[in-house]
Amino acid sequence: MNDCEQALAKYETQCQSEATNWLGCLQNNATFTCGADGKARANTQQAMTVCSAEEGALVACSACISDGSSSCNTCVKTKCCSELKAYTSDPNLVELENCLASCTSSTDVQACSTDCENRFPALKTKIDAYTNCQIQQCAGC
Repeated sequence: MNDCEQALAKYETQCQSEATNWLGCLQNNATFTCGADGKARANTQQAMTVCSAEEGALVACSACISDGSSSCNTCVKTKCCSELKAYTSDPNLVELENCLASCTSSTDVQACSTDCENRFPALKTKIDAYTNCQIQQCAGC
């Protein structure tokens, strides 16, 4: 079992219905292409749009599940779990991510990012609380 399969197994154990709903949505609605490594890749922007509700539910459920990839991952998901869940379960998260993804090198990326964040002040406050927790609780991460 590779790392991806192990991580997915953890999510399916603790967030089975959310994982099943998200994967089903991708399978039924997303466009896939083959990557250079031979693995199927979903069109990320499309997937975030057509499966945003399912993705949001899975992200919120699995926010504090550590994949064991690093001590930082474990620290953040253990010590900053409530802050992480607060922002990952925010209904505006996908919209903010889509906005940030539209900030390209052809725009003033910093100004664009700031504009995106300013559209969602309550979400930005939650993200800032998570970032501050990470800095205070998980030094060096």
